[in-house]
Amino acid sequence: MKKFWIIIGAIAFVLIVGTTILLCCIPKTAPQNDNNGPAIEIPVDPETPPELPDDNPTDKDEEDKKPGDDIPPETPKEDEDLKEEVIVGTVVPLSFNNGSITGYNGTDTEIIIPTSYSFGGYKTEETTFENIWNFYEWYHEQQFEWKGKEITIQLANGEDYVVYNSSNILPELENIDDAFPIIYKERKEVFVEGNDFQVTSIADRAFENATIKKVVVPEGITHLGNMAFYNSTLKEIQLPESLMSIGNSCFSGTQLEHINLPANIKTISIGCFDRCEKLIDIDLSNIERIEDSAFWGCIGLKEVTFSDNLQYIAYASFFVTESLEVMDIPSSLTEYITFWNCYDGLKKLILRPNFVFDLSYDYSQLVSHLAEIYVPDDLLEQYKEQYPELNILAISEL
Repeated sequence: MKKFWIIIGAIAFVLIVGTTILLCCIPKTAPQNDNNGPAIEIPVDPETPPELPDDNPTDKDEEDKKPGDDIPPETPKEDEDLKEEVIVGTVVPLSFNNGSITGYNGTDTEIIIPTSYSFGGYKTEETTFENIWNFYEWYHEQQFEWKGKEITIQLANGEDYVVYNSSNILPELENIDDAFPIIYKERKEVFVEGNDFQVTSIADRAFENATIKKVVVPEGITHLGNMAFYNSTLKEIQLPESLMSIGNSCFSGTQLEHINLPANIKTISIGCFDRCEKLIDIDLSNIERIEDSAFWGCIGLKEVTFSDNLQYIAYASFFVTESLEVMDIPSSLTEYITFWNCYDGLKKLILRPNFVFDLSYDYSQLVSHLAEIYVPDDLLEQYKEQYPELNILAISEL
């Protein structure tokens, strides 16, 4: 019985396989049309794959395509050295720190200070020294500004050499073969016209020793730093009404002949105009304090107009102002004053305060130089009694 069923199963298997093979060999036909017309035979090449739409690439296309072809290229990174030289806009011959002008590197003698600026990148400047003496002299001139900062120089043999704030550089460089000529490279910031940063002040020493004649300071500037124009060739400056303060020795040693001070300036700082030998006159109508040596050595100063609110004139404020002819001190002054060494040209000293000044410090010069001293009428007798050798007159006699 068992053998019987095995035989039956084998026969069935052969029939199924044979039928399948037969069906595969029969040509395929197209489906019948709606009109029951004859069937159209469509031969099929089993080795030709069906054509795919263009928007569906084949594996072969994927293989031919380079990686990343369908990804937009990245913006190339700028070379750092190239970036230093890319300056956009008109270059401003000034250096800045935040909103303050810190230096001038131009050649113009007339300058209009900008109200704003933009950062333009960096540039590298090279200084070449042919021998050790040129470098040694230059290096020691810079040390005051660098305050001990290390610098790197490039030797002629291609090596870099770090210079420290030391006197040893002379023998050390002499012992290096093929050291000269050497190159010092300095990376400097560049600024251009723009509105990114507002200018509010001129920093300490910004125009020190600068070869300039005229400067226009715009509205918005509130402060001029210590020694801002020290020893420059400045002859004329226009100051804005926004200016609130002027630093010590700001105009010391300049060629100023005249200056109009804004109403907000109440103090003439220490040495502000000292050695301004060409300054002819100055209006101090809004000034309340004059600090030490403010006009020291202004040998050309002939006329000073004081404020009715003047409170203080410091020691030696007018030291060696030998061209002054008249000094009219307002009644508001409350503290001791001295005009030591200003009497060579002084003809009249008018003292309006309602107390007797202590003139003992200047007494010998007053006696030998000054022709007339005018004082309030009610103090006339006290002045005469205290200083009998002086020619004391009443203000009413002016």
